[in-house]
Amino acid sequence: MNKDNEKIQNVVKLLSSLGVNIKKTKSRLEVMHTLPTTVKTANELK
Repeated sequence: MNKDNEKIQNVVKLLSSLGVNIKKTKSRLEVMHTLPTTVKTANELK
């Protein structure tokens, strides 16, 4: 698994823990456009 996929999986896990349900079929761009702030925050935590 490459780093981009790991980041997306970590974001999905983080959002899931916060009660946000994201379908795995949703594209990375959809997630980033829908939740740009959350994605940025998750990336900054690394």
